[in-house]
Amino acid sequence: MRSVSTFNTGKNLMRYPSFLCATDRGNILVSDDGSHSVYCITPEGDVVFTYTPTGERRLSGPRGITTTSTGHILVADCWAHEVVLLTPAGEFVRDLLTSHDGLQDPYGLMFCDCKLYVVETSGDAVKVFNCSIPQ
Repeated sequence: MRSVSTFNTGKNLMRYPSFLCATDRGNILVSDDGSHSVYCITPEGDVVFTYTPTGERRLSGPRGITTTSTGHILVADCWAHEVVLLTPAGEFVRDLLTSHDGLQDPYGLMFCDCKLYVVETSGDAVKVFNCSIPQ
């Protein structure tokens, strides 16, 4: 068994990792509530990219994370009531879903066949959204 918790410099990489998933290239995506970030790391623990927006775009509660067939990344931002769409390289594209779409405290995500399945913190149902993701 192996654990990835620090940069090669010895500084902590993640503070409160919440969810993870694998990319189509075999890397690992981790949402981290403590640093309000998304990390992409190799299986060996090297950092591919970090998404840590500031200001208005700051992730207030990153939770569920998944990828699409095109490699785009979807992140549930629980306290902002949004699902954020990132490029495969971890760059912001847009807010894919918001509270205006009926989303409230998204927690877990799964994307399949242009449908996004969302579990909210209330946990009483799975919501299904039809989503168009850029190619």
